[in-house]
Amino acid sequence: MKKLVILALSIAMIGMAGNGFAGDCTTKYPVLLLHGVALGDNTLGFDYFGRVPNYLRSYGAIVEGGGQDAWSSSDENADQIKQKIEDVMDAYGVNKVNIIAHSKGGLDTRAMFKKYPYMKNYVASFTTVASPHKGSVLADIILGAIPDWAEPYVGDMLNVVGRIIQGDESPNSLDAGYQLLRSTMAAFNASAGDLNSGASGVYCQSYGAKIKGPILDAALQATSIVMNLGGEWGNDGAVWVNSAPYANFKGIESGAWWCGGVSHFAIVDRGIGLLPGFTPGFDAREFYRDMVRDLKNRGF
Repeated sequence: MKKLVILALSIAMIGMAGNGFAGDCTTKYPVLLLHGVALGDNTLGFDYFGRVPNYLRSYGAIVEGGGQDAWSSSDENADQIKQKIEDVMDAYGVNKVNIIAHSKGGLDTRAMFKKYPYMKNYVASFTTVASPHKGSVLADIILGAIPDWAEPYVGDMLNVVGRIIQGDESPNSLDAGYQLLRSTMAAFNASAGDLNSGASGVYCQSYGAKIKGPILDAALQATSIVMNLGGEWGNDGAVWVNSAPYANFKGIESGAWWCGGVSHFAIVDRGIGLLPGFTPGFDAREFYRDMVRDLKNRGF
């Protein structure tokens, strides 16, 4: 009998190890993963957050995308995120959600809080990941390089991409780009509240990323150098490390000492463009698992 009990326990432990202790990320409220600019929840069959959503689900989390436009203004996306929150609450019978937002997704959520202050009552936690809360010199450089006469044509072209490839409802790529300017964010922060305090009544935290050497993504390696030359030394190829903090800043992800760091894409499990992985020294899946597990432990 004793041997049978030991055998049963062993089988049970193997089963638990196989399913990853399924309740590890079973938060009280669903998790909304909000994307940034240019790419939607799913582009050409690739999830914006790579393998992260399914990984979190395998540990018991309820995970939904934000559903907001890839090429719209923060004001427009604020409406779409608000609607998504309401839809998720109805679908799962809950009264709050946890928001984890990458890049411009963090700005879109803050725009929602400003436009609809009562929505703070329906957000348990708000985490921003590599969001440019102070804007980005890269946006200044890119938009500054486009002649005024050419802006409408560039905007129209990107809007078509947004509609056809991303399925955007009302793309406005120029407004999306101007949202990322340092001057725009300075004005927004002056009207939306102190970056150090976050949204009142919501548990707020933030993370940043940093490239510190050669990485596999040549495009972000190049933009990182451009940003360094533009005065934002220490960045992830899109966001300056000093632009990422919001409320409770949890630090900069840069991977192991021997790797080239963590890029703006790597922190959402995209090592090169849309392709997941390829981030030596940093495991995005475990990064988000730890994050969601902590939210669960905090009662969210």
